[in-house]
Amino acid sequence: MLFQGCLSKSVDVLVIESACKDFKISNAVATRIIDPSCTGTPLTAIYSVTFSYDGDAKCLDKIVLAPKFYNIANLVVSNVSFQTNMSIATDSLVTSNTGSKKITFKFKFTFINSNEADNFDNCILTFHTENLQGNPSKTAQVKLEGKCNEIMNGNYTVKKTVAVTSSTVQFTFWDDGAEDGDIITLYQGTNVLLSNYTLTKKAETFVYTVPSGTTDFVLKANNQGTSGPNTCAIKVNGGNSTSLSLDLTSGQAIRIVL
Repeated sequence: MLFQGCLSKSVDVLVIESACKDFKISNAVATRIIDPSCTGTPLTAIYSVTFSYDGDAKCLDKIVLAPKFYNIANLVVSNVSFQTNMSIATDSLVTSNTGSKKITFKFKFTFINSNEADNFDNCILTFHTENLQGNPSKTAQVKLEGKCNEIMNGNYTVKKTVAVTSSTVQFTFWDDGAEDGDIITLYQGTNVLLSNYTLTKKAETFVYTVPSGTTDFVLKANNQGTSGPNTCAIKVNGGNSTSLSLDLTSGQAIRIVL
């Protein structure tokens, strides 16, 4: 940009495009469509990922993907092929809903052989959007799990043990940190009790039935909100609250003893 006037010399001013630096994408949720874990076939996995955005839609030219894949031994798998970026306007795998300010895309990745596919455990998908000039938004993360390994083979810690006298137990959940779109999934054994549940400041209560003995209710983070970590507070039968700080690699549990 050239300015002239009373100065005896012209001055060159560098203008840096920064319109997307504060563009936020949030509430990322993944749904499994095709999953090769346990069987090794097919070699290509497909997940649907939906996220919300807040800001100028000019920052939505493309989605840039940076996944990390892990096997059941929690080792990084590098020989996986995938699409690194997707055009929001022209890619058939991307759907944009401007009214609700949501984007949905199908993320496909292919393993090199059936053994790698069979041992797939999870993928931590980090992604951001960019405008036509390539200026990036803030990043988001979502966890994509193989169905066979979604309980993480016991990869969780027991945060609290609660003794109860009735088979009917009340769980109350809310976000006790910043309300930033934290999403969780709750398991009882292999059963999914709450799937892709978004935590807010408003506490909500759910009633579950437990058998005699010891039962672990495992909570897992599906994302890290917009600020991280994923924060969740729990009360059992209206008792004292327990705060959890969840990452994307392991879970935390409330152990119920009847």
